[in-house]
Amino acid sequence: MSVAVVLPKLGLTMEEATLIKWHKEIGDKVELNEVLAEVETDKSTLEVEATSSGFLLDKLFQEGDTIPVSKVICHIGEEKVTLEDSINRKAKQLHADQLRNKEITTKRENQYSENTNNYNRYYGLRLSPAVRKKARMLGLTRDELKLIKGSGPRNRIVLKDLESFSSEQNQPLYENKQVSLNTQNHHHETTDTQKDKQGSLEIQNHDHHLIDNQKDKQVSIGAQINDVIPLNRIRSATARKLTASFRDVPQFIIKKKVDLSCISKIRNTLKSIGIKISLNDFFIQAAAKALEKNELVNAYFSESEDELKIIKNKEINIGLAVALENGLIVPVIKNANQLSLAEIVKKREELIQKAKSNRLSREDITGGTFTISNLGSFEVDEFTAIVNSPETAILAVGSTIKQPIVTQDDQIEIRPMLTMNASFDHRTLDGADAAKFMKDLVQIIESDDWRII
Repeated sequence: MSVAVVLPKLGLTMEEATLIKWHKEIGDKVELNEVLAEVETDKSTLEVEATSSGFLLDKLFQEGDTIPVSKVICHIGEEKVTLEDSINRKAKQLHADQLRNKEITTKRENQYSENTNNYNRYYGLRLSPAVRKKARMLGLTRDELKLIKGSGPRNRIVLKDLESFSSEQNQPLYENKQVSLNTQNHHHETTDTQKDKQGSLEIQNHDHHLIDNQKDKQVSIGAQINDVIPLNRIRSATARKLTASFRDVPQFIIKKKVDLSCISKIRNTLKSIGIKISLNDFFIQAAAKALEKNELVNAYFSESEDELKIIKNKEINIGLAVALENGLIVPVIKNANQLSLAEIVKKREELIQKAKSNRLSREDITGGTFTISNLGSFEVDEFTAIVNSPETAILAVGSTIKQPIVTQDDQIEIRPMLTMNASFDHRTLDGADAAKFMKDLVQIIESDDWRII
């Protein structure tokens, strides 16, 4: 009796992971919830725990292998096994996988054969694969192919039929008709233009020769080779998720300017006594307070086959976008509305440090209900961000700029101003709901009512 341990789905967007390290060897004693291995997902390094107690019977993947979600990675049994037993078990599993893969390959080949026949009948003719490829390459029409008599099985047109027809017509189908060289009355022409034409014709004839011989080569004349940068897991996940959000979520944006005078005074006072609080910490607490007053902004839109609905989150969890060398990650500060500024500072610094060392856990990166993205440190005046689905809103914070402001008593003062843009999911809320949230957020930021400790 053995228990299969599968790679769990450790995040909403997780599809696969790379095995980084095994913590147990075959035959080792294993306790329930003991760490068996470490895997790297598109966001962080996570631990895979044992689902039962016993002995590790086998290891179906090696360090460095990429494993799909829900794939069995090992087995835990009641009796200790030897390395030989494990090898035999793995051999049986490999044989079963080979049989299954052979069956899948056969189905794909049958499907390909069916698609090929369908493509031949598209022209109303039977074409060999080589002719079909050539016809597609040269852009031959159905009427042109109908002129060719097939000599293959069941009158299929083969490559030699195409070439023979071309010779009989004294007009090669492979010729680039845009290129011509009139040799009459120009035997003594030696201008650069004539040489260029001859060179061009020789190159094109060389290309056609390569096509005729069906050599799997590529000729590049004067082409510039560009650098190709393969996406790592984090960038791949970000690309897929934000593409889906931008495509599927109707988003609208509200822009507001906010006066940071009160926050600046508080920060300077705390700094003088050795307490450093970043602007992000103030925005996290302010957003949490505003979300308490605007529950729809803290909700998310849910769509199923049966119904559409809006689900309100019971917790207020603020995600903070963090830029790493290998991509963007959004660690989440849970129950931010219950934390003081000092507690937010501690939690934020802890999460950022874990993100930079690639040690974020599943708990650290899931459950967000609202996201803040701050590019102020890059001297960005303002920007808009894409909603971090399934959340309903994201706040984009720009840099602080000193600007002249007309006060209520018509005086002009220089104050630290900041522009923020918020993107909202229009399926969850309307413009009036979003506007009220932004109004409440500005009032909180511009006040001196902060829970510091």
